[in-house]
Amino acid sequence: LRRRLLAMCALGPEATLLVCAGGLATEERVPMLVEAATIAGRRRPIGLVIFGEGRAHKEVRRAIAGNPHVRLLRPVRERAQFATILASADALLHGCEAETFGMITAEAHASGIPLVAPAMGGASDFVRDTALGFTPADTSDVVRAILELPAGARKASAPRSPRSMEEHFRDLYRIYAGLVLNARRVAA
Repeated sequence: LRRRLLAMCALGPEATLLVCAGGLATEERVPMLVEAATIAGRRRPIGLVIFGEGRAHKEVRRAIAGNPHVRLLRPVRERAQFATILASADALLHGCEAETFGMITAEAHASGIPLVAPAMGGASDFVRDTALGFTPADTSDVVRAILELPAGARKASAPRSPRSMEEHFRDLYRIYAGLVLNARRVAA
């Protein structure tokens, strides 16, 4: 699938494959992401495949302006197929800093792929301690973040086992107990 997506972008398997997905709305800043991927693509082979539809469709098409390395496709709504697409990408490129929680960013994180996203808003939780966070609405900083990704295909990482509900609540109550203990020490 990765090879097919890169071939759609007129690139070989040595290129970096970025995926962008979601509603095509002004606040998603997809034209800025297209511009940044285009600029970064002058430094090394980078393909961007955008899955989406929405009111900013014309602006996104205008930003692509015939760039053979950027493709706009319809959203993939079948969950298993979209999970396979995410797992095939080298990174998810996301531009919206206005979300309080972004489902696509959480899905990318769960898929184990890097996320290039604003260092503000809901997506910032996933880029906080990485060089892949960028200043919102700053195209040159998006270019910098894209170029922080390793060139070429991402090395597969070992999947992490999800925590069980019991582990989640055990850890949560341990945090609460520590907060209560701290509050008692401060009060004493």
